[in-house]
Amino acid sequence: MDTYVSCVEDVAQFCRLLYFFDRQKRGFCRGLSLSLTIQDWCEGRPTVSSQAMQESLLMPVALLKDLASFQLHGSNLDLVEEKLIKAMKVSNPTTTDLLESAIKWKLEGNAAFKNGDYALSIQNYTQAYASMETVVSGPIYRSLLDGWFAHTPLTGKLADQRGDLLRHQLGSQLNWNILQAYLSLQDWRKAYLWGERAISDIEFANVHQRIHDGDKNLIIEAEKAKVYLRMMIACQKIGNHAGTEECLHKATLYARSNSAISLEIKKMRRGMT
Repeated sequence: MDTYVSCVEDVAQFCRLLYFFDRQKRGFCRGLSLSLTIQDWCEGRPTVSSQAMQESLLMPVALLKDLASFQLHGSNLDLVEEKLIKAMKVSNPTTTDLLESAIKWKLEGNAAFKNGDYALSIQNYTQAYASMETVVSGPIYRSLLDGWFAHTPLTGKLADQRGDLLRHQLGSQLNWNILQAYLSLQDWRKAYLWGERAISDIEFANVHQRIHDGDKNLIIEAEKAKVYLRMMIACQKIGNHAGTEECLHKATLYARSNSAISLEIKKMRRGMT
């Protein structure tokens, strides 16, 4: 039997790690026996943790379903244990649930953007990322559980789509929406960061889908042109002249079949001369 000693801040991450193992290797938790003991010592004398502290420590364990066995040890844990065991019986969200939640948060972000509340729109877009297991924190940007999204069939209104491709499409839209929100806030550095993410994303899609799927890209050329135009503005504002020219060139290539965007590009070119 292995023993793991943790502080409160680490338990949630430990449980998510086990949760990810279970998602990628189905049935992992069924072979896992978990025994948790809360010990709270202050100056050598035992103290009783508050219920709020106990819940913050233990409720993340509810992610772990169908454990081979589960035991909880400690003083005055009856209320928290009852709540935890009840939560462990509730199924975790499916890929469909997560993607539907992400769509909902994206639409709320769009509504906030239209109302001019750009900060709130960014919060909602970030929540959409969290809903589909994508970590976004400062410079950190990481999609988790790609295999699970790819191989788990979607249901309901999303049944005719592939989970990993839909998540990629949603992520792309969130990227360029957040880019535009930071441009509207005149936060040029963060706009540039999100522009880099958006461009990296669409260029990766160009290669990935051509090689592996043979399908047309989920991101159409007009959308790519808009991303490069937005990134061009960010480059201008931070004095990146080479980036400005490159983005303008790429936007022109992608906008060849879109007269409205081509006209916008011509106006920008005139403003640069």
